[in-house]
Amino acid sequence: MEACLAYNRASFLAASCQHSGNWLFALPIASCGLKLDDEAVRVAVGLRLRLDLCIPHQCQCGSPVDAVQSSLLVLWKQLVSEVGT
Repeated sequence: MEACLAYNRASFLAASCQHSGNWLFALPIASCGLKLDDEAVRVAVGLRLRLDLCIPHQCQCGSPVDAVQSSLLVLWKQLVSEVGT
C-alpha cells in the first residue's frame, strides 16, 4: 500500500513540474534519435495519463505486474543501471 502511495505521489510531482510535457513538442527527427515508434508513444502517453497498459499478470521474474506495468519499469530501471556501470 505504501509503495502505491509513493508511486502515485512521484507520478503527480513529476507531472506537475514546469517542463514535464516538453517532450510532446520535440520534432521527430530520426537522424538525431528523436523519433519514437508507435509502441513507445503508446506507453509514454499511457504512463503520463496513468492508463491501463496491460492486464494484471505474473511477471517472469515472479513479481506481480499491475495494469500500468510497474514491475516491468522496475526491471528496466535495474537493467539500465547495470549496463551503465
